[in-house]
Amino acid sequence: MVVSTTVVGFKVKRILVDNGNTVEVLSWDTYQKIGLNKQTLSKASPLYGFANHPIEVKGSITLLVTLRDDKQTTTKFDQFQMVDHPMVYNVIFGMPIIRMENMVVTIFCIKIKFLTKIGVGFLRPDQRNTMQCHMLSVKQTRELVIEEQRMQRPKLAS
Repeated sequence: MVVSTTVVGFKVKRILVDNGNTVEVLSWDTYQKIGLNKQTLSKASPLYGFANHPIEVKGSITLLVTLRDDKQTTTKFDQFQMVDHPMVYNVIFGMPIIRMENMVVTIFCIKIKFLTKIGVGFLRPDQRNTMQCHMLSVKQTRELVIEEQRMQRPKLAS
């Protein structure tokens, strides 16, 4: 599901909630737009799984994440891996934040539930952003496939 929420006091859109991901990922572009200092990054090892090859991680950083709906709010710190790699999403939430925030992704109800001190809050996906992300993803995949096919063409003997 693609949602929007607050990271370090900034409203961030196009956040993929992926329960198959083992880390939280923040794109380098989003990091720069938030205006955080590069010196705050700590060293991190490469990530695997993006197109089946290692992706260099610029560093990791702990950021404040706020989940809220009209009535409920919860705020916690979470560690993000910073990648400078073309991504459709600004942020990817993985299992660590899902566990820490006690989030439940309900596909049938098309919402994400999270526990707060006084009740249950809901994040609803943004259908327009979801569609835009899907279209961008298909476009990027198509461009990669076309590029690979160009590289694999046999050269004709003259």
